Amino acid sequence: MSLILIANLPSPPGMDVYRDTAGAYGTAQYVWRKGYGHSSNVFFPTFIPYLATALQRAGHQVMALDGQVLRCNLAGFLGRLEDIHPDLVVTMPSLPSIDGDCYLLSCIRELLPKTPIIALGPASAALAGQILSIGRVDMIIKGSYPFYHGPILEFLDRTRHSPIEAQLPGTVVMGPSGQIVETPAAPATERGNLDDLDLEVYRLLPVQKYRIAAMGPQGRLTNYFPIIGGKGCPFGCMYCPYPVGYGKRLVLKSPQMVVREMQFLNENFGIEAFLFRDQLFTANKARVEAICDLIISGGLDARWAVEARVDEVSPGMLARMKKAGCIRIQYGVETGDPQLLERVGKPGLSLAQISQGFEDTVREGILAVAFVVFGLPGEDWSAAEKTIDFVLKLNCDNVLCSVLTPYPGTPLFELAREKDLIVTYDWQKYTSRHVVMRTERLSAEQLQRLRANFVRLFRLKQLSSMIRRDERAPCAITWRALAYRLQMAREHILGRSQ
Repeated sequence: MSLILIANLPSPPGMDVYRDTAGAYGTAQYVWRKGYGHSSNVFFPTFIPYLATALQRAGHQVMALDGQVLRCNLAGFLGRLEDIHPDLVVTMPSLPSIDGDCYLLSCIRELLPKTPIIALGPASAALAGQILSIGRVDMIIKGSYPFYHGPILEFLDRTRHSPIEAQLPGTVVMGPSGQIVETPAAPATERGNLDDLDLEVYRLLPVQKYRIAAMGPQGRLTNYFPIIGGKGCPFGCMYCPYPVGYGKRLVLKSPQMVVREMQFLNENFGIEAFLFRDQLFTANKARVEAICDLIISGGLDARWAVEARVDEVSPGMLARMKKAGCIRIQYGVETGDPQLLERVGKPGLSLAQISQGFEDTVREGILAVAFVVFGLPGEDWSAAEKTIDFVLKLNCDNVLCSVLTPYPGTPLFELAREKDLIVTYDWQKYTSRHVVMRTERLSAEQLQRLRANFVRLFRLKQLSSMIRRDERAPCAITWRALAYRLQMAREHILGRSQ
């Protein structure tokens, strides 16, 4: 039996990292902290329960150490590692924090020279040379979030003192001559079972300390806890990191297990609001209805939020979701230009469908949030203005606005590199809020200005609704929520928001 430590590294100096976001590439928010640690809300690392379950069932002892939620500085984190002295360290570096993560990993190597270190996730696979040489890890597992346990178990089955072999499927290692050796993933990588989860493993981490603060009913802040009800997206939009990190194959957790997990977290940790990390929560209508029926019949008093496509919801489904506690739906709008929408945004989706989906959602009393992105390939000033006009007229409660980010490993990254559209390879700026890629018709400065102008106009629209005592934005809004909205506007405009 081996002692395996699953570590969530503390955020590097100057930023707070959210490793589960952007298809497990991670995003970041700039902060003034000078050392390692974490200053804001901590995003629960949802891959840990699945990995811990598989390792424990194979007979291994598992511990989890989250340097973010514990607010560990460099010395504190390394001190805890030394006290644990595990037989294996497993961690997931992120793209915007890759330099700081590599430095910390090299410190772990100095501290525990004989302990193997395994790095997970798409950022590690995309920047394998840096992770292996500077971070000095032994092996990278590409995998399909959250299923990374196969190669780890295969490695542990071998004698501890044998060298790590490149022949393990779905791994990347440094060859004897310093070359990068990569093997393809096994066909079953994306076909893990999300029901295969021991809920007791949540006790490995201080669940009560995690939260994601976002707008809830009547403009009040709600603290959500993330869970996975399904993973994978078959649509494969060229710019999206999720098919790379989570896979294209749709894998769904059973309705019974979804509700069991919610009940367990509610009863044992007092979690009252959940954020489903599914890329396509509403893809299977019968399953959505079954989840809602189980929540209602079981008397679970919980609120929850999801991401969905507007062409996959109906008034009947929305009514049932509302009755079961759904308070927020985030839809991918992306652009208000019909040609861009068809070509690179949401093929097969029309602006009329988007408008109708938002109207139906608002009518049911569910918060409707729009994902908007500037910088799609082929976008010009006219197309961007169409997006601004369309979204300002859209009946939505909030927007999450980003600039297109070419994550390494996505088709967009290869296209942008071929056309010399990438303006910086400084990974710290790959946060979805900094402009790192221009279009053929818009400069980086123009994209930043367009985004800032749009956010300013939308926040003014929200403020106007509050002043008019709009029932969707009542003046009973809490001062805390108002301060949060103002902070969001400032960070969006400055390009500092996560």
